[in-house]
Amino acid sequence: MWKFLQTLTQDVISTKSAKIAILAFVISTLCFSVILIVFGYSYSKDYGIQAAEIPLWLRTTLSFGFLLFFVLLWFILYIQISREADDLYSDIRMNLKGNWAVKYQASNGVQADPFLPPLRVDCDIHINPENKKLEMEFNVSDNPIYAPGKQIINSVALSHDSGSRYSLFYYYNEKRKINGQLWRYLIEDDDFSKVEGIEIEFFGILYFERSLTEKRVMLMEGEWFDLNGKVTQLFSLVDLVRKNENQLAQKLSAAYINNSNFAAKMGKIQYERLG
Repeated sequence: MWKFLQTLTQDVISTKSAKIAILAFVISTLCFSVILIVFGYSYSKDYGIQAAEIPLWLRTTLSFGFLLFFVLLWFILYIQISREADDLYSDIRMNLKGNWAVKYQASNGVQADPFLPPLRVDCDIHINPENKKLEMEFNVSDNPIYAPGKQIINSVALSHDSGSRYSLFYYYNEKRKINGQLWRYLIEDDDFSKVEGIEIEFFGILYFERSLTEKRVMLMEGEWFDLNGKVTQLFSLVDLVRKNENQLAQKLSAAYINNSNFAAKMGKIQYERLG
C-alpha cells in the first residue's frame, strides 16, 4: 500500500497542472506571509517588536483572500504556460502541414519474412481549427486488407528531442471495414462483422529534423506497432489466400502467426512530402 501511495503521489506531482499548482501555492504563501508580517507585528521603543492582535474580520478576509489569490494565480500561470507550450510547437505544426506519401512495412505473413513489398498510402496532415492540433487524414485505396475510404487520426503529439530533432507520435483505435475480397474468407464472430468491420489499434512514432534553411519538413521516418494484433492476423490471412484461392473461411482468431511476428512491431515507416 505504501509503495502504491508513493507511486500515485509521484504521478500526480509530475503532471503539469500539479506542478503549476505547487508553484502558485508557494508564491501565494510568500505574498501573504509578507502581509501577515506587516499587519501581525507592531514596533514600539519601549517593547520593541511584538505580535499584534489581528481582528477576526481581518483573519477571515486574509483566509478567503489567500484562497482566491491562489486559485486566480494558478489559473493565470496555467493559461500562460499552456500558451507558451502551444507557441513552441505552432511553427512545427505549420512545417508539417501538407500532402505526404507514406510507405510502410506491414505484410508479415505466415512466414517470418514479408511476402509483399512496402505498401503506400497518401496522407494529408493538417491543423484542426478547433483545438489547433495536428490531424492525419489517409486516403486508403487498393489496400490488401482495408476497404477504400478515409482514415483520420486525431491523436497526434509532438516532442522535442534535442537540437533540431523532433518526434511525432500518433495513435489510432477504430473499427475499419475490410476489403471485400478478403472478408469472404472470414467467419463473423466477436472480432469481425461484415457491417462494422474489425477493431484496429496501432501506434506510430516518427523522427524528423527541422532545417534552418527549409521552412517545411520534407522527410519523417520511424516505426509502427500493431497493438491488438488484428493487422498481423489479417495479413496472415492475406498470405494464406495468396497461396490457396480455395482457402476456407475461418475466424480471424484462427489466423496463424509466426513466432517471430508475434511482437507488436510491424516494421519501418517513411513519410515523404509530395510537392
